[in-house]
Amino acid sequence: MTARVEVSGVSVELGGRPVLRDVSLDAKPGEVVGIVGPNGSGKSTLLRAMIGILQPSAGNVRIDGLDVLKTKARDRARILAAVLQDATGDFDLTVQDVVMMGRACYKKAFERDNDRDRTVVADALAAVDAGDLKDRQFAFLSGGERQRVLIARAIAQQPRVLVMDEPTNHLDLRHQFDALALPRKLGVTAVIALHDLNLAAHYCDQLHLLHHGSQVRSGTPEEVFDSATLAEVYGVAGVVTSHPVTGRPHIMLDPGETMNK
Repeated sequence: MTARVEVSGVSVELGGRPVLRDVSLDAKPGEVVGIVGPNGSGKSTLLRAMIGILQPSAGNVRIDGLDVLKTKARDRARILAAVLQDATGDFDLTVQDVVMMGRACYKKAFERDNDRDRTVVADALAAVDAGDLKDRQFAFLSGGERQRVLIARAIAQQPRVLVMDEPTNHLDLRHQFDALALPRKLGVTAVIALHDLNLAAHYCDQLHLLHHGSQVRSGTPEEVFDSATLAEVYGVAGVVTSHPVTGRPHIMLDPGETMNK
């Protein structure tokens, strides 16, 4: 079952400095919504506010009408799962143990793993092509393998909403495509921060473009991406065309031409 995510006028201050200003989005059940923008534009801050790690200075986040900040952590974890950047820590655990952590929200204190948990974990690892890693030590995995395991841990929560911050980090091409296809395969609502604009255009139903902490464009990929926006927000020259196979917007950049923003 999917859920609706409503972000209404969210602003965030860190150390007394405003880093996000009046951002809103509406992810309808089953939609994949992309958050794009240059470094420092507020993408990660927005996602952390959405999952309750950061408290907004204004606005709120609701999932099917429930205020995220007013929902108990255990209940929130059964609805919402996240894959964040820089969350890979050198866990002294096996891959299976790390993914099993995603089942914690369904257990009482000291309750043992059961057959249902083991099945869910095995399915989550299979979904990210990591079943053969289950007995490996997490600390000794490559960056891409770790990323896939962390995505599997989020899947093991069986959430209705999946929030991912640059989930394609460290992944090869095939596993990038697999990771971004997961929300539709799982039938969940997803909000994903991405740097790769062509991946965002291909996989996302709606996009929200952030710049200096403000929301500057919102809509379908066709509505958000154009040459003027690339120049103004990213400081690069590019042409937006239609992909010859998918028909989705496709951005061709000129690496030799940049401009002052």
